[in-house]
Amino acid sequence: MKPRFRRLVELYKKANYRIGLPLGTYPRRTRYRTGSETSAQKFGKSFIETFKLVPLQGQRGRKFTIAGGKMCSEAATTISLKTEDRKSSRQIATVGIGFEKDAVIIEMVQGGLRSQSDLDRFRALQGKPWANDLIERIENHAKERGFRQVKIRVPESLYYYHYPAFATKAEAVEIRERMEKFYSSFADAMEYERKTRFFVKTIN
Repeated sequence: MKPRFRRLVELYKKANYRIGLPLGTYPRRTRYRTGSETSAQKFGKSFIETFKLVPLQGQRGRKFTIAGGKMCSEAATTISLKTEDRKSSRQIATVGIGFEKDAVIIEMVQGGLRSQSDLDRFRALQGKPWANDLIERIENHAKERGFRQVKIRVPESLYYYHYPAFATKAEAVEIRERMEKFYSSFADAMEYERKTRFFVKTIN
């Protein structure tokens, strides 16, 4: 483990004393093998190289962009939503993706709470929640590239669910409840079937 990641894990562990979680609670790492650069190159190279940037024009000079990218804690590959106006450009939501031979794995789905107003504008523009929109684009592209399934990791399998950074015990409970509700909302709406560690949808 690289020093900066080791330091981050130590900070998580110290914070977890305050929320009552035993050290070593599963999962122990932020990233699964499917989210690695190795898996991306082995199984996802065609998906990544052919995913096209999507520019969207909002109101009052506001622009949105959906584009592929690299690196978050959970995955080496991301699909991100960015907003831009005359003054600034910033990322407001991210979907981390990984790969297996026949499946695209959605490793995490995260939108910034401080970006809620921009996410609401995106929903008004597209007529659907931002998470549903990004996942639908991932599904469509995965189908075009010949993948058989799209899988979304259930929140209970995610590192941040068990180790919310610097949260009190009460805050940790709220974070977990919010994650469960959020993931179920788009997985149910998009007709995924819940298995042990994944929501699963067959697309081909």
